[in-house]
Amino acid sequence: MEPTVKMIERVMYPISAFFTSMPPQEALHSRPNAEPSGVTSWETSQLNPKNRVDSFTPMTPSPWHIDGAQADGHRLFILPDFAIGNAPMRIDAYLSDQDEYDLPTALRKVLRPELAMCVKSRQVRHLPMSQHILNALQYWAGQMVDFEELYWSMPFGSYLAVGSICADVREMEFHLIPSYKTEEMWLSERDLQAEWAAHGEAVELPEVVDISGLCLWEQPHEAISIVTIPSLTGEKRWVFKSILDEVKYMYHELWMLCKIAPHPNIVQRPAYIVTKQSRFGGKKGVCGFIIEYYKFGTLRDALSSASLGLRPPPSLKEKLRWTRGIVEGIIHINHDCNNYFSGIKHVNIVMLESNKGSGLHPVIIDFEQRTGRYPWVPPEIYYINYLEYISNSSFTPPEMRTRATALLQSYIPDWKPDKQKQKLYKFCKEGYSTAWKALSREEKESAQVFMLGKLMWYIFETVGAINNGLNLEIFREEDCDIAFPEFRQTPQRIQDYIRRCTAGAAEWSGRYPSVVKARGKLWPRGRSGENGEEEGTEREVLEVAKEWWVRELREAERFIVVRKRMGVMSTRLAGDVGFLAFMKARPSLGELLDMIKLEEIELEMERL
Repeated sequence: MEPTVKMIERVMYPISAFFTSMPPQEALHSRPNAEPSGVTSWETSQLNPKNRVDSFTPMTPSPWHIDGAQADGHRLFILPDFAIGNAPMRIDAYLSDQDEYDLPTALRKVLRPELAMCVKSRQVRHLPMSQHILNALQYWAGQMVDFEELYWSMPFGSYLAVGSICADVREMEFHLIPSYKTEEMWLSERDLQAEWAAHGEAVELPEVVDISGLCLWEQPHEAISIVTIPSLTGEKRWVFKSILDEVKYMYHELWMLCKIAPHPNIVQRPAYIVTKQSRFGGKKGVCGFIIEYYKFGTLRDALSSASLGLRPPPSLKEKLRWTRGIVEGIIHINHDCNNYFSGIKHVNIVMLESNKGSGLHPVIIDFEQRTGRYPWVPPEIYYINYLEYISNSSFTPPEMRTRATALLQSYIPDWKPDKQKQKLYKFCKEGYSTAWKALSREEKESAQVFMLGKLMWYIFETVGAINNGLNLEIFREEDCDIAFPEFRQTPQRIQDYIRRCTAGAAEWSGRYPSVVKARGKLWPRGRSGENGEEEGTEREVLEVAKEWWVRELREAERFIVVRKRMGVMSTRLAGDVGFLAFMKARPSLGELLDMIKLEEIELEMERL
């Protein structure tokens, strides 16, 4: 199955359980203009001049460039050259679903829009579709006398919509659309302080810098801009963190970073907060903050480079040191700061060169406290997340949406669907994830230990992908022939620790996702066409995905029923205790740290 967004929605999310058939349009590989096998009409033929792209080379040196794309390929981080060295405006380009452009089959084969989902963000700039859009933008903007003036008049977070895609770049349509929704959600520095003080959680904010003092150099991520602040720090590069869609997460992270006491394995508190005059009501709102730029990239980058032979693989000593540093940082967040960290995964650990000459060491970043991706979080988190997705999705049959809502509200009485939740920022010390907030303090610690166990497997196996879950991120991971919980490089005792930490992982009981990625496509497990396997069909992918999600939702419902029965009702049936035993089978954070320290001590003794 080709990784179009529409098809992935039918495979990678719980609503897959409710699809009863393969829509006619998708049965033709999601191509509105697809021809019967062996038949090619002149209208869709690549020989027809209207379906041929003349060149992907810029007509002249392009005044536009692409720094990256969101995982679904719909949002491109495109910048005109005149934006470089000026204040970031966060005007990204947006494409509709690939199928909505009604591309002829021949043109689709040339542009290959699905590739934007299959490469890492920065590599998107080299794809045929990206080069074609850049050429089209060059022509489109060049026809407008006042384009630069119009661009700077837009509100922060406006849209550059790709209206149509054609072989002839002169026929493509673009629309620069003002959007006030981000600026509308901003709070002033004073209002932020008042909101925190009202809950007894006031913090000292960093120095304020106006956004006009920032110079943008790169936009590699939906929330990260690489900037300098010439008047304050010269050519030093920083990360400007800003969020366009749900500003409450950015404000929560700002509070967390200002609240947490310094720790060598946790990102430093922001150096500055950034404000901007809003075009919505004229207020001056906090639009982001400035943190350190880590030039060595993430833990994923480091291990991926090692697995590809681009750098020496980390030694066992280094792996133990990295693990200890991460665990110590998580303990600091939990015990010293009375909070938790829900973002434990390879891309939320960046690498910093040690001042002591001992190589790289890990630093924890991203304190938005979102729920987390299915492959990384434990069952007690993703079961709640499944039901929230079902309750909030417009694709869910009404009776199932009602059932999911009732289940959630029976377990969490104040739970509300997304459409009823407060959009503006209101302080909440524990963040906004229903699944995490529903856990006790001890249970939150156990859930984090689970995620650390997954991370330990990732570190000690030195692979570039965890590669075992149904989610968009897997398309940006390297293909590898090992998946959790297989072990090849991990010492036996570390294997035992990982098994204890990840108690409750479906893989230990033989429940593996029914769909796998291979060669940039989705296949039924066991029918990927590799290692002597036959190739499965697109229909089989949909069928096995449906079966998987039906079972997963059944388990999620049972989890809530049992939790409610044993917690709220203080009763139990045969099998209830065993069903939830995994939540108490994991070590504590302190016990995990002692295990790692013991391994370090014994490794040193072996060298004496």
